[in-house]
Amino acid sequence: MRTLGIGFGQKERALGHAAACRAVLGTADGVDHAAAVGRHRRFVCEVLAELSGHRHPLAPLDPLGDELRPRDPGPVLYVSVHRGNWIVGARALGNPDRPIHTVAGTQLHRAVSPWLVRWLQRRGVVVHPGAGAHRALARTLRAGGRVLLHLDGDPFGGGSRTRGVGHDVLPRRNLPAGVRSAALLAARHGVRVEGVLCERDLGGTFQVRKTELTVPADVSSTRVHVASTHWEARLMRYLVDTVREDPERWLLFRDEHLAGGA
Repeated sequence: MRTLGIGFGQKERALGHAAACRAVLGTADGVDHAAAVGRHRRFVCEVLAELSGHRHPLAPLDPLGDELRPRDPGPVLYVSVHRGNWIVGARALGNPDRPIHTVAGTQLHRAVSPWLVRWLQRRGVVVHPGAGAHRALARTLRAGGRVLLHLDGDPFGGGSRTRGVGHDVLPRRNLPAGVRSAALLAARHGVRVEGVLCERDLGGTFQVRKTELTVPADVSSTRVHVASTHWEARLMRYLVDTVREDPERWLLFRDEHLAGGA
């Protein structure tokens, strides 16, 4: 998968977006994949501008959104998808005094990744490499810190299978690794889980949108693998609903088609 990739043409990227839609939504019909490619180009320009010192307009967090700020004392797991502009969102949510911990994006082009990682760290977002990252994020939550994962990403490699819950929202039985990783962290540590998106409104200002995610109250008293299954279903539903809401805004491109796959 590529997010800030370089080297794919518009046709190949449109095919990659269609492949991603089929993987998560079960279909690519009715989606303007060329529009998604255009949105991706604008996203890349926005990110490069931010890295170069430009500040896109960013709305203040509303009273509910203020719960995302570093003064909140409890541990929290933020989950998101590759939609909107998560780099601008990092400027809104990050703080060096109480940083957000996340995982290095393996999809980043090697010419951009080190630059972006340094930029994020200066703004209070600590980026961990894939090897050993899960343990680092678990330590962060145990210490009362903040963690963010992209549900549609593949932070630690591998995959998972659902275990009897949530198949109605998952056309394919294989879960994205980001969903599995976030579910395991939520189940093991019993932390608050919140979905966050940062998107531009019609006036050109970026807004941070927050959604509290929960599972049935009695799940917290069950075994970790049972609680993890419930969290997998809830997080997968959030991912699917978020993508289905506006597929052209979803900036994920699978490149398996380049090797003759779907």
